[in-house]
Amino acid sequence: MLAGIIYGLHDYRLGEAEMPKIQEPTDVLLKVTATAICTSEVHYAEGFQPLTAPFTTGHEFVGTIIETGSEVKKFKVGDHVDVATYPYCGECPVCKSGNTGHCPNGALFGSDPSWGNLNGGMAEYVRVPLADQACLIIPEGVPDEQALLVGDMMGTGYQGVVQADIKEVQLRNVKG
Repeated sequence: MLAGIIYGLHDYRLGEAEMPKIQEPTDVLLKVTATAICTSEVHYAEGFQPLTAPFTTGHEFVGTIIETGSEVKKFKVGDHVDVATYPYCGECPVCKSGNTGHCPNGALFGSDPSWGNLNGGMAEYVRVPLADQACLIIPEGVPDEQALLVGDMMGTGYQGVVQADIKEVQLRNVKG
């Protein structure tokens, strides 16, 4: 299959990658229908982040489930889903405290493999572990381009607003 792969510094291109397979009973296999480029790809390709190449990038993607592991309860083949940037287990003390982004059982899609991370969604297919927590059904009629915003992009913006303690702002229509 084709995938967006970082081969090294300043070397980011389409290449052949191994077709993913279900590895755990909590996995789903997804046919990617849309993906987005993140600043992370630029950071890796330009040397602003540590780099252990090659790896498939992309942590913002949506797709259709084509296979489910035997323990997946919330999803079935044919479901169109958005995928969390960082799959988490939902069961450990870290997750139960609400800090799912630091789940010791989780991983990050499309980042340097020296972090023990997952191949990203800039590929034709991707394995999604911990699918019952990692996936979210895309409602009928919502275009992929809008669904992509639900993951990392909106989450990052929301977290920035929370950390900055921004209060409600009233906008006015200003005519120039």
